[in-house]
Amino acid sequence: METGIALAKKRLSALKAEKERAEEKISNLEPKCEELKRQIEEIEEEKEKLRRLCDDKDDELDAITDENKLEAERVSQLEIEVENNLRMVCSHKNVLYNLEQEKEMKENKCNEMQAKLDELYDFDL
Repeated sequence: METGIALAKKRLSALKAEKERAEEKISNLEPKCEELKRQIEEIEEEKEKLRRLCDDKDDELDAITDENKLEAERVSQLEIEVENNLRMVCSHKNVLYNLEQEKEMKENKCNEMQAKLDELYDFDL
């Protein structure tokens, strides 16, 4: 039967061996941890780069959207102007038609009067 001291020494020896194995495992894992830290840093840098790129694209999109809004307003204004111009053209066409009708009526009246004059001159001769 072993004494308490011998058991304690045995236990201490076993703990030292376990400690050495644990330290060896830690030593073996340290390069992997460093590699993972490096990969995390690269990923964080890439993530930040993509975030900046997205911010730039958002700014670009906002600028394009603002330009499109201004262009849409300009087009709407032009459409209103075109509609107004079409109304003016229609109005002028109506005026022109009325003037042509009036001219035709006056020409007819003038022709009738000329015919009467011609009749009177023929009658007098």
